[in-house]
Amino acid sequence: MIYEGDVMSDLFIIGNGFDIAHGLKTSYYDFHQFLKDNCKNMPYIGAVELVSQDSENKIDGMIVYEPVEYLDFFQIIIDQTDGPDWKNFEEALGRLDFSDILRDFGTSYDTDSIKYLNERSIEPIYQAVLTVKKMFPLWVKSILIDNRIKKKDIIQEMLKKPHYILNFNYTDTLEKIYGEKNVFHIHGNQHSSIIFGHGNYVDEDFDDEDFEIYPRAGSYLNMMKAELKKPVDRIIKRAETQNFLASIKDVMKIYSYGFSYGSVDLPYIVEICRHIDTHKVTWYFNDYSSDIEIQKYQKIVKKCGFEGCFSTFHV
Repeated sequence: MIYEGDVMSDLFIIGNGFDIAHGLKTSYYDFHQFLKDNCKNMPYIGAVELVSQDSENKIDGMIVYEPVEYLDFFQIIIDQTDGPDWKNFEEALGRLDFSDILRDFGTSYDTDSIKYLNERSIEPIYQAVLTVKKMFPLWVKSILIDNRIKKKDIIQEMLKKPHYILNFNYTDTLEKIYGEKNVFHIHGNQHSSIIFGHGNYVDEDFDDEDFEIYPRAGSYLNMMKAELKKPVDRIIKRAETQNFLASIKDVMKIYSYGFSYGSVDLPYIVEICRHIDTHKVTWYFNDYSSDIEIQKYQKIVKKCGFEGCFSTFHV
């Protein structure tokens, strides 16, 4: 519950580790399984991978393209994800370089027929991006939260004090299990629109001329880049976010639980530090994290403008 007035309050920053600790299957591997279960009967989306030029797979002198399913796009991201957290997945999403993929799959057969096939191969990649993005909120809404999920007594006790909750999760775990009424889901929740993407804001646009054998490739790559970005600046400027930030000025303790301090979310931490007197605040990390991880988090928070003390708490 959000309290107003002169009472000193706590701020809880909740990440996916909170749901994982409550037994919910909310990892990106679980999302991958959801895609497997729900996309397996979808038709092939077209030609993405090119068969070797030296193969026998040619029709009328042209190379045959192998069809690739929707799942393959997601698998590419998982293969490039280094770590178990959603922040690792988002960072891998931001590092995807479709231009390299296209160049790797290109052929020197610079004919109108090959150009036509190359152009046909780009649209399915874009459709795969849109499909994964469309399936994500469907997966979020499918996550079941019922009375089989047990609340943690320590968390219940901590929530008895005046507090605010900034929730980076999309689930209603706090509302349904702990009875919380005022949880600020900064990226949406199971009953609202969902914001999904990464925070790699490299300001680089592609030109169609950069991909001679792939007509319109630059245009498609720019559209994919835009589709996969999380609009952090716009989220911060929203009235709801500004109202929340204005309300936390009385915070004296900050507890982060299951939050991994990914680069995409650090602008929010900067804003929190701007809206409180950090010299008077203690920032608590869950001791489930290793000492090395906690030290890394401390450095990140300091870079975001925090000048208070650090401690840990146990659940």
